[in-house]
Amino acid sequence: MARTFEEVAGAELDGLWAGALFLLAGDEDRAARLVQATLVRAAAVFVCRSQNGTPGAWLADRMVRTFLAEEAVDDEVVPPSESRDDGPPRSTPTSDPLHQAAGATPPTARAALWLVLFQRRSYVEAQEVLGVERHELLVLLEAQTELHRVYRATLTAADPVASARRRREPR
Repeated sequence: MARTFEEVAGAELDGLWAGALFLLAGDEDRAARLVQATLVRAAAVFVCRSQNGTPGAWLADRMVRTFLAEEAVDDEVVPPSESRDDGPPRSTPTSDPLHQAAGATPPTARAALWLVLFQRRSYVEAQEVLGVERHELLVLLEAQTELHRVYRATLTAADPVASARRRREPR
């Protein structure tokens, strides 16, 4: 039976929100805008029929593409004479160690990690979403080591008692 866009989006909203927070390193304002932009763009092309694959994967793909498109625009160099006033600073500090670690990871690598590690997508699917070759995807996924290092360091800084306990434990 075909589902309406509202049914599909409603069922996947929590997953999109979690993904947006990871992709945007815990910045809730930008995450809300990313989810909204994803849903607006997805609604424009949604056909009320049964989807090939899962609706969650379809929406996640759209969110990653929206994220990467917005990050590419944000990375453009704007001459000082043409600088734009974007209002308050874009980054909101987060206390979540995973989001802090994600913030230390480049955007495309962050998207690759989210697709493969958190969404459990195949390398082929991640390559299609990101528009990269297999060897490029493998290089992006090497950021996992740095993500783990920063995550552990953030946890250690947040919990000095656990940190001291880990130093005493034999390896």
